[in-house]
Amino acid sequence: MVVASGSALADAKTIALTGGNGYLTANFGDTHTGAFTDTFTFTASNTAGLTDLSFFNLTYNLAQAVDFTSATINGVNVPVFNTPTGTLPHFSTGGIPPTFFSGGNLVLTITGTALSNGGSYSGIINLSAVPEPATYGMMLGGLAMLGFMARRRKRD
Repeated sequence: MVVASGSALADAKTIALTGGNGYLTANFGDTHTGAFTDTFTFTASNTAGLTDLSFFNLTYNLAQAVDFTSATINGVNVPVFNTPTGTLPHFSTGGIPPTFFSGGNLVLTITGTALSNGGSYSGIINLSAVPEPATYGMMLGGLAMLGFMARRRKRD
């Protein structure tokens, strides 16, 4: 869904995190001219876990440069950095190190400005599932049983 609001463009997309073995990932990005606000909703089947993400624009042509103003994921501030306007190569980035989020969708909102003729950016988000407490309990119970059996064999 694309909605124009004054001179700022708002874009909302839903993307499924995919993968396996407790590790999910998705790529995202967009192309804009002028001010924009993008909202990406990542669906992950209510998996809680450690999430990291990064996004960037790197160009040697200032007509394709993007400057990020702000970003948040589920209300948590995502730091952004932009090289000074007019600097080549022009580099803008944002991201977070592994951060725990408790289940449900992840909603990333990025605001910025494409400086001239259709600047684009891309990014990646990763989610590593954190095992349930019951999983740790079963593992500790299994280790205790192995220890008991080893001790019992040693006595015999």
